[in-house]
Amino acid sequence: MSADVDLAKAIMTRWSASAAVTSQVPGGLQTDMLTGDQDASRAFESKERPYAKLELAMDRDPEFSSSGDRIEFHKVTITVWGLGRESMGPVVSAIRTAMGEDAPSGWTVNNTKAVMAIYPMSGMGMVREEQTKDGERLMRATIPYTFWLHRSAM
Repeated sequence: MSADVDLAKAIMTRWSASAAVTSQVPGGLQTDMLTGDQDASRAFESKERPYAKLELAMDRDPEFSSSGDRIEFHKVTITVWGLGRESMGPVVSAIRTAMGEDAPSGWTVNNTKAVMAIYPMSGMGMVREEQTKDGERLMRATIPYTFWLHRSAM
């Protein structure tokens, strides 16, 4: 199984274990269910809001130790859609707290010795979409991270 799949499962588990996140984001977290430019418009019509999407990719090439272990750098992006700018602040705060970006303890990722660090990346922000619902604009918040994983030699 790939490291991205292992990390996605760990993030989904962490998300589900956080009462604050599951109550703030009743539409849940999906992984690569919607793609391309129609994400927001298709999902806006069909999902309970707020809802979120998880995307993962390698951030850069891994580094290797003399023992053959490697440090992998994964880009993790959580995108959240909801209504109204004011309602999105508590959602983003709950997600950032659940991710444990200040102290990456308590993470279990298959085939990984440790989650060494979770760094928020530049690019976090909120954008107003064109669609409206009951007079409120759809808002999109993007929360990007780099995860450092210590993985065993293959």
